[in-house]
Amino acid sequence: MSNSIQQFEEKPQLWTDIKAYLQNHIELTDERQYDVLTAWIFADWIPEKWDTVPYLLFSGSKNTGKTHSLSILQSISYQSQVTVAPSFRTLLHMLDSGCTLFLDETAVGRQLIPQFITCLNAGYKRGSSIIIRFNSGTNSIEKFNVFGFKAIAGNSKKIPAALESRCITVHMMQNTRDVEMFVDEEQARTLRARLLQWRLWALQNLTIPRTNKDLLQVLPKEFQEILNNRIIELFLPLYLAADDTEKQVIAEYAQSVYHSSQNEVKTP
Repeated sequence: MSNSIQQFEEKPQLWTDIKAYLQNHIELTDERQYDVLTAWIFADWIPEKWDTVPYLLFSGSKNTGKTHSLSILQSISYQSQVTVAPSFRTLLHMLDSGCTLFLDETAVGRQLIPQFITCLNAGYKRGSSIIIRFNSGTNSIEKFNVFGFKAIAGNSKKIPAALESRCITVHMMQNTRDVEMFVDEEQARTLRARLLQWRLWALQNLTIPRTNKDLLQVLPKEFQEILNNRIIELFLPLYLAADDTEKQVIAEYAQSVYHSSQNEVKTP
């Protein structure tokens, strides 16, 4: 698998350019998270390849760049939609279209009604659908596919545990250095065009392991030491989509998330 990914000759440079784009626009407290977000973008461009997908949760207090981070990722993501306070039906139609959803904190903090929770909890796994009876005169039943990548800006303390477990959480702090305030539209268009070429190549050539035996052959020891299937599900698409030179960073970060979760369980 490692060799097959390298056949896309521009990928190392594209990885470097996307990571630099994120660094110029977003300040993160952990340098490894720039590789995590870069891998998330690459994985987002080939949703057909994944059985489960990770959500991103940008968590922090006011004025820490959560909404700005959504805007930057949205500018180079695949088929993205940004929403602040959609109706439940609107949300279902957006997800059913196959978009990458960027959900801002207004909806998360105050308007994340139980139906939203059900929809988001289900949508990380392929084949997940929501069946709804709408009282619109016809009393019709509609089925919506809700699978797909999603990024949320909010406060992890307000996020239900089941939804948070489907997220890679990025804790945001107030900036300590200058970052670009506005999306560089021309650069974003160029990156999206190059990511489209990656997508077309990967759909034809990137092989995804579908059995435990195949997974064990490609995953490093850091993954094999993680005794939490949900964390493996979150990071597996990122690891497989990552450039070969950065796979180790993704594996080590996944391992650190696992260790942190274990420490939280042990803390009384």
